[in-house]
Amino acid sequence: MEMQDREKLHAIAQQEYTQIREKVPSKLAVLSSPKLLVLPEKFMARMGGAAAIYFWLCVSPTLLEAPKDVRQAVIAHEWGHIASGHCNATIGSLVGALLYVLISLATPPGSFWPLVNLVLLGLMFSAIFWALHGHRELEADEKAADAVGAANMAHGLRWIIDRMRNGEQTDLVKERLRRLDARAAAEAGAQAQAA
Repeated sequence: MEMQDREKLHAIAQQEYTQIREKVPSKLAVLSSPKLLVLPEKFMARMGGAAAIYFWLCVSPTLLEAPKDVRQAVIAHEWGHIASGHCNATIGSLVGALLYVLISLATPPGSFWPLVNLVLLGLMFSAIFWALHGHRELEADEKAADAVGAANMAHGLRWIIDRMRNGEQTDLVKERLRRLDARAAAEAGAQAQAA
């Protein structure tokens, strides 16, 4: 793909990202960058073509070239991670780990600091568990479905599975698809009743 075409697709994806952020606003994402970053294919391929890396939403060149509904679904899913506070939890766990190490090194024996260490350790492990738990994928899917619809989100996930993950489906991916398909059916039923 020529550089000019890629720049045009980047501008389109940036506009889609801006619209998704406006559709599903979040106070938890106040520090997130409004810029969509395009990172090298080698790096992004390991992440399925897109990732919320702290407060940046990053995509691969392959994702830029994906069909519009797929691109929007994947961008919306990654925004869902930011809007749900998953990136905040990751940063919080890193800060907690740093505080834990610093306080551990500076703790004088026989003081109340071991109790503080214990509390910090508990908070840190709680944040890490929440940041890494598979439930966060379901939360991000829900936010994405709010932005682009459950049917589009399910289609985008299937495209990623087929094109970037060699058709491999983990139990978590199967659960994500089951939930998205159920929501899409409910949305279609509600539209049919409203018509």
